[in-house]
Amino acid sequence: MPKVLSALALMPVRLALLLGICLLPMSSAQAGDNNTFECGRNLFNSKMYKQALPYLKSSETLFSYDNRAFYYEALCYHRMGQINAAMSAYQNVIAKFPDSDAAELSKKAIASIRGV
Repeated sequence: MPKVLSALALMPVRLALLLGICLLPMSSAQAGDNNTFECGRNLFNSKMYKQALPYLKSSETLFSYDNRAFYYEALCYHRMGQINAAMSAYQNVIAKFPDSDAAELSKKAIASIRGV
């Protein structure tokens, strides 16, 4: 089988593995290990924004010091076209993590949405 066809044949398997890993109970995340965020980011990277949100929100609760989940939440809303929710989430990133790279990216996203 040509390499392209074999790679395409494996895509459903990869997606099933990704979902299988992410469907494990969210409460099983151990202290210091942000698997919950990783599942959310993997779903985001697979353009499964709505499915990523519960994992990102859970990560925000478990790891409130980690700006990544907050920023990815904003990106999910933005990519889903929920602009008001995205704006609110971006502003939340800026308020909670003012000196972070995520805050700078959030400011740029807000400016882009406003057309500035």
